[in-house]
Amino acid sequence: MVKIADALRMGGGTFLFNLSQAVGRFGEAAALRAFRNGQIDHVFRVGSGTFNMRNMRLGETLQLQNRSGHGLDLITKIVEPRPPAPRWVAIEVKTRMGNDVPFPSLSNKQQDADYLIDRADAAVRGIARARTAVQEGATAGRSWEDMIPHRRTIAEFEAHARSGSVTKIHAKVEVDRQGNQVGEMIMEDW
Repeated sequence: MVKIADALRMGGGTFLFNLSQAVGRFGEAAALRAFRNGQIDHVFRVGSGTFNMRNMRLGETLQLQNRSGHGLDLITKIVEPRPPAPRWVAIEVKTRMGNDVPFPSLSNKQQDADYLIDRADAAVRGIARARTAVQEGATAGRSWEDMIPHRRTIAEFEAHARSGSVTKIHAKVEVDRQGNQVGEMIMEDW
């Protein structure tokens, strides 16, 4: 088995970075499936009410990311029941491969109070640049092109992020060497 220090010493930094991205993508895909299939068991509070994600009907669930994976792992809108709907949920997924490795922690930036607003703003600006690039036939500036059809949804999410009415969830996913989810997803307030 290759150890991280050995891989770095042998010039394997790029390999480890790509492996880390792949493991993260496996976890994000597992979380996306779970949200779309109503399999998320997470209790949260809005005002004086307590709610469970399992009992919610969700709207479109998106990975608010550009082509290189920068952005928010998942966003979704609770559409029923009322309350808490309409309410947005943002999910940051951290993934590990094997239980002998700790879950990555949220970065300092991700823990910042304005993180959701910053990421939503970056997406809105990136989508605007991508729309211009597409209209002009340019090849540069198109990293958010895949999100153009979702621009209204993202603008609505941005408005809710600004008003502080987004529930934030930190999902922890363990995957095996084939990238399949192992055990239950851990959901925590973020």
